[in-house]
Parts: sequence; C-alpha cells; structure tokens
Amino acid sequence: MSSPSAHLHRAPDAVRDGEPAVDGHSVAATADRLIRLLSTPELAHTMGERGRHWVQAEGTWEHSYATLAELLHSARAAG
Repeated sequence: MSSPSAHLHRAPDAVRDGEPAVDGHSVAATADRLIRLLSTPELAHTMGERGRHWVQAEGTWEHSYATLAELLHSARAAG
C-alpha cells in the first residue's frame, strides 16, 4: 500500500509560476496548507477563483490540442 504522500505530486502543472507551492511529498506541509485554507475563507475563495480562471483558460480541449500540436511541430522540426 502506498503512503498518502505518494499521491500528492500527481499534478505538477497545477503549480503556477509566482504562486506559493506546497511540497507534495510532505504530508505535514500539505496538512498545514489545508488547515490554512480551511481557516482563511478569503484565501480559499481567492485560490478557488484563480483555479477556475486557469481551468477555463488552459483546461479546454482547444488548449490541450494547441499544446500537443506545438510539441509535435517542434519535435518534427528538430528531428
């Protein structure tokens, strides 16, 4: 059976540049951040809004396709 922290590092693209991150390998750091969010509704709301905007902008099929097409084009040009 895997430890709880083994599942906390599965979404590296969810860490945005310029925003504080949590060490996904540290259960204590993750628990600390969750407690902070649960005890600070304004922070949780702001984080939720930022997440929603990010998903609406970058979580679409169109964005995923554009990213994949760019990667394939770069690979083809390089090789």
